[in-house]
Amino acid sequence: MEETKSLHATTITTSFEEKLTMIPFGKIEHKYFTGTTCATADAAAAVKKLIPAEYKGAVRNKIANLNGEGVYLESADPERDGINFPVAITAGPAVNPAYLVGCKLTDTLYVYAYDDGADGNDGKCFAVSTSGNTPTVGTAVEFEDGGITDPAIVRLTDTTFAVAYIDSGNLDYIKCVIGTVAGTVITYGTIVSTDVAATATAALGGVGICKPRDGIIFIAFQIASGTDGSTICIPYTTTVLGTPTSQVEFDQTAPIYIACCSYATGYAVVVYGDAGDTNYIHAWACSVSAAGVVSFGTEKTLISNAGTDIQVSSPESLNIVISYIDSSSDASIVATTVNTASPAVVATAGTVVKPFSTGTHTGVRHSMIDNLQGIVIGDDGTYLKAIRFSKAAAVLTADAVIDTAVEGRAATETEGVCNKRGDVCVAYADASNVQQVVVGSYFENRIIDIRSTGTSKTYTFDVIPAFETETAN
Repeated sequence: MEETKSLHATTITTSFEEKLTMIPFGKIEHKYFTGTTCATADAAAAVKKLIPAEYKGAVRNKIANLNGEGVYLESADPERDGINFPVAITAGPAVNPAYLVGCKLTDTLYVYAYDDGADGNDGKCFAVSTSGNTPTVGTAVEFEDGGITDPAIVRLTDTTFAVAYIDSGNLDYIKCVIGTVAGTVITYGTIVSTDVAATATAALGGVGICKPRDGIIFIAFQIASGTDGSTICIPYTTTVLGTPTSQVEFDQTAPIYIACCSYATGYAVVVYGDAGDTNYIHAWACSVSAAGVVSFGTEKTLISNAGTDIQVSSPESLNIVISYIDSSSDASIVATTVNTASPAVVATAGTVVKPFSTGTHTGVRHSMIDNLQGIVIGDDGTYLKAIRFSKAAAVLTADAVIDTAVEGRAATETEGVCNKRGDVCVAYADASNVQQVVVGSYFENRIIDIRSTGTSKTYTFDVIPAFETETAN
């Protein structure tokens, strides 16, 4: 069959088959997905099988192996970002953990430290090795058997980390130890004590740790006598800690929820709630010499709002991101810059972003994927949730409407750590105070969450984007 058209004075003759090949379908991107859903005890309330709107026009083999269970759309936009937790939860090594903190050593290796409430409040760590979304949880290994509180952890190398903590079984002294990971097996060097007593429990003080330069560990805390904020540095070589330096104070009005991070080589910033200023969030930057000598710059009122559960990280040089719970119990994140002038100064913070819906949140933590994006997690009393945010200088933007529930109900302790691929390894204590570990991945423009209402099931299906065609005339 042929068709003839007259265009100006020119006659064009095409076959019907040739005409079909000229239809501008635009971008046709085929996707194939396979994996395993997570089983959940939360039944229909937790069911989210989500497909981005761009795919909903053409789905082949629609989750054929899910025994007829449907595909659910959650207000899908043309472009959907999100976090997928496609593998069932892996049990952690503890019951009733407290002060759970973690750090990434490599893109597939994470370490968590905690106070083991089921074993005399002993200090322990465990490693998690990941392959895709599958975690392998190592055995917890004790570093302090006399009881601890307020552990803080920092990466030193791809295989080593340091933990600072308050030894509640020994006069509440601040102590530090370096751990080494081989596979998921942890060994420790010799513990070093600062012989300085700190205020125990994060609600009253807290402990922060960071590495401002190779060979120096920086620790921030509240002194038990006088409640002043103070810092101390400990030099180290490989896994051997040296003699702690002298204390240097940064605040004399009982700082609380103390956190710190390094934001440039030879510099650190301490962020905390200032009890002398209505618990507003303050920040104080300092330089740290190769010998561990600390010189503080100028104190900055960062947020004129009371903050708890404070955490700070530096995704890139001279930039910091802070997550916290505000006076309305909302999860909040904010970014700012810090300079290396003399004295070092923290800049005015950007606009505070509340990534989740308003409400009471606990266990708020954040982790940076890279210098442009991160993931924040928090518990809203019903689910432990995760959401991605982007960063441009001091401007943060949270993904809209994407409020992905981690596999588990309300958590008493939580810590999530990202890698540069966008994977997030979440360790938490569930509503029964049982430690759990689950790994999720961040996706752009893809299926973000698939779950089953019963036992875990395998799914396999193909999708192509919805598209429009030009009608043949």
